[in-house]
Amino acid sequence: MKRWLQLFGLNLILASIPPLMFLWFGGWGRWRMAGISFAYSFVYANVIGLISAGVMPLLAARLFGLPKGWRWISIIVMMAVLAVGGSVLATGLLFLIGIIEYRHLAATFQQSTKIAILLTEAFGIGSFVFASLRTRLEETTLELRTRELEKERAEKLATDARLASLESRIHPHFLFNALNSVAALVREDPNRAEQQVERISRFLRFAIDQGGQGLVTVEQEMKTVEDYLEIERTRFGERLHYGLEVDPAAAGQLVPPMSVQTLVENSVKYAVSPRREGGQIRVTATLAAPAGLLIAVWDDGPGFNPDARPQGHGLDLLESRLRAQYGTTAALRFAHGQGMTVTLELPCAPTS
Repeated sequence: MKRWLQLFGLNLILASIPPLMFLWFGGWGRWRMAGISFAYSFVYANVIGLISAGVMPLLAARLFGLPKGWRWISIIVMMAVLAVGGSVLATGLLFLIGIIEYRHLAATFQQSTKIAILLTEAFGIGSFVFASLRTRLEETTLELRTRELEKERAEKLATDARLASLESRIHPHFLFNALNSVAALVREDPNRAEQQVERISRFLRFAIDQGGQGLVTVEQEMKTVEDYLEIERTRFGERLHYGLEVDPAAAGQLVPPMSVQTLVENSVKYAVSPRREGGQIRVTATLAAPAGLLIAVWDDGPGFNPDARPQGHGLDLLESRLRAQYGTTAALRFAHGQGMTVTLELPCAPTS
């Protein structure tokens, strides 16, 4: 209904142009002739316009399906047919209401038909060109959006595959160290060896259950870290001292699985393992403005050169995971002074 009202209003405006031009050039006193001119224009515009608006959309789909040459020939012929048919109806209507006399009927029809064909062809062809361009634009836009979605999907699949590959390389590394610890206890302390096997089983259950989710809570990660440190403590005994401090507000935040464990393993490697007196490790998890999660792993060891890290292992592998999963919103920070501190910075997950 709205479309037809808009078309009626447009025809009203177009029908007003001829009488206004008549008055402007012929004199403002010829109102009767201007009224007749408006009646002619208004009737012809609405009859031909409304018929064309009703018929052409029904034929548009078939016409657009034709070869280009036949399509335009068909459009031109159809517009001419509509113009002639509309002229017949409009002339008859004007005759019935008494505006056209019988003796002028044929001449009026002949003259109005020529003008109607000219104007109908002009508006019709222009409308089809516009519709064709709009259709092409919509098809191009849809194609671009489809390609963009396919590209985003491909990038996501590539990122997921990369993360899965990185994580699959971390878990065996952890298990290798854990099993070494158990092997050292089997003969010396079977009971403690059994406890370590239970811890390893707990870790395996954690890795299997959480492997498909991509992220775990800080609380879950800290339990895994504690299991790891207890396993390592069977090797180092009193040489290894550690403490875990988690801000309650940070406990529910999300981190990549085994990320904190990787930092702790690095501290064991540089601060505990090479020194006869062993070392201390402290892990803290806090929230800091603006909306950031900070997990710091400090040890009292001599430290290491972050730029000299071996590629494809430990911290280098963790940084690769962070880049793949977070882009530039996550990072590792290194601070050397009164021990070594490696801080994992992550964006906070939204809370409900």
